[in-house]
Amino acid sequence: LLLLLRVLAILCVALAVAGPHWGGLGTGGGTRSVLFVIDNSASMGTGQAVGTRLDEAVRVCAEMIAALPGETAVQVLVGGSQTRAIFGDWLPAAAGAIGGLSLIQPTEGAFDQARVWTEAARLVARAPGSPVQIVVLSDLQDVPPDEDWQAAAQRLQEAGESHLLVRRIGEPTAGGGVLAVALPARA
Repeated sequence: LLLLLRVLAILCVALAVAGPHWGGLGTGGGTRSVLFVIDNSASMGTGQAVGTRLDEAVRVCAEMIAALPGETAVQVLVGGSQTRAIFGDWLPAAAGAIGGLSLIQPTEGAFDQARVWTEAARLVARAPGSPVQIVVLSDLQDVPPDEDWQAAAQRLQEAGESHLLVRRIGEPTAGGGVLAVALPARA
């Protein structure tokens, strides 16, 4: 019995030193997950009274993250010519998450719905809390029809419960806000 107690004491010390982490960010059932989708396509480069539409989308996203409780898990997905998550994994809503928004750069190309919803489905499946609230910040310019977006939206539904909020950035502009096209000298 004394040997068993000694072994148990050594195991408890070893566990204490290892610092067990039970369940990660998603423990407690009260964890809220918010996925921000920021459109950084070419049309988001449209100038406004102050900055561009992309600048406004990043500002709005930062304000929304700052308003969330600290235990809320956040992830930011950008969708333009490339679709990618800004953070390697879900982060707590804090200054670090807001600071990461400075990594968002404008791109060329259209908002590719199929790639955005496919990546969103992957992130929703890995979210620490459910349901996941998805906030789309976009100018909602017309994009070419894409046959794959419906299949991607279906995958998003299957990934887990999510709620969608769309916030329009800027006013609709004829031609997507493109005022001039500068061609290279060799064109």
